[in-house]
Amino acid sequence: MDCRFPIVLSLLVLLSSCTARIQPSRPIVPFVEDVLSSVDNPYHTALKNLGAEPGGEICIIGSEREVHFLSDAFLHADYQDNATASEGGDGLADFAGETITCIIDTVSSPRHLYPDAGREEIEKENIVRLSICAALDRFHLTPFDEVGLGIRHRAKYIVFADTRTAEYGKFDVDTLFSSLNVRIEAVSPLDMMAVDALSNASAGPSRNIGVMCTPGCTVKDLYGQALEKAAASAGIASVKCTVIEVDANDGDAMRHFLDEYIALGGTEAFDAVIVDESGVNTGRLKGELADLISLMNGESLTYRRFAADGFRLVDRGSSTCRHCLASLRKHNLFTHRIAQPYVQTFYAGAGCGSRNGESVIISESYVQNQH
Repeated sequence: MDCRFPIVLSLLVLLSSCTARIQPSRPIVPFVEDVLSSVDNPYHTALKNLGAEPGGEICIIGSEREVHFLSDAFLHADYQDNATASEGGDGLADFAGETITCIIDTVSSPRHLYPDAGREEIEKENIVRLSICAALDRFHLTPFDEVGLGIRHRAKYIVFADTRTAEYGKFDVDTLFSSLNVRIEAVSPLDMMAVDALSNASAGPSRNIGVMCTPGCTVKDLYGQALEKAAASAGIASVKCTVIEVDANDGDAMRHFLDEYIALGGTEAFDAVIVDESGVNTGRLKGELADLISLMNGESLTYRRFAADGFRLVDRGSSTCRHCLASLRKHNLFTHRIAQPYVQTFYAGAGCGSRNGESVIISESYVQNQH
């Protein structure tokens, strides 16, 4: 027998046991590098080959306002028939029996306070840490709970509530999860809205998309990036994006939006308008637009030409809920429990990431008892 055979076999076994690193297309935060580079890292071991399960939770991570807006959207969603999955509500909650877990990021919020690269790295790392908390089944009862005595179900679907996270954090989470074969989908509402905004079947090979965002918005460039990525995936030749700051709750938002578009020199009809503001009643905005274009006068004709055939308003609540429904159905991840959706809340602990590199989320019951 060739004496080299045992050596070759041992090398093959060693190589097969190593983690298949996904080579990122851009730098990732050192924390992710540390987790991936050492099989002795506790997060490496805990996350490796982790999969989503029907009994898992839908976890929403981000600032308190945005997280609670999305959790409310999930709680009241009724877009489909629960039995047939056909379009149209049936009076039953689409997420009946599901657990919606809110993980409030108290460490890096409010995000707009971090303009320099160093703070951006802190923000990215924190999003990764909170995603790990979502993926695992432990939580801390108090900040003094050293080991995490609380037990919960792991995430089966993760949503990043804040638009900014599409750029600052999600890439690092995707790299970590892909490299360790974590089969839990982590999504950004911005990406979901971009896909929906481009879905106008009546449009030609290009799209013209408007974005209505909160006055003072600091992430305007992210909308165009998300639309370009979605267009490339859908085989759409080109996409034009116009971002306009409008308070969507001022009662005449659609008129102000179109007036600003005209003032900017816009002439092309919109295939869709993304409304990226929390707490907005999209039905009311649709009513505003219908009123603007239904009157038989010169002003109405002016506004009507900016809505293409098949025009639609896209908002983060409905887009995120619909895409989550599609994913749970595709992967057979519904709980099938007969119950109302249940919402629970955790907060990033004051010591999140500071105790021996540990990520900490604390039960809402403790936080409430401190006030």
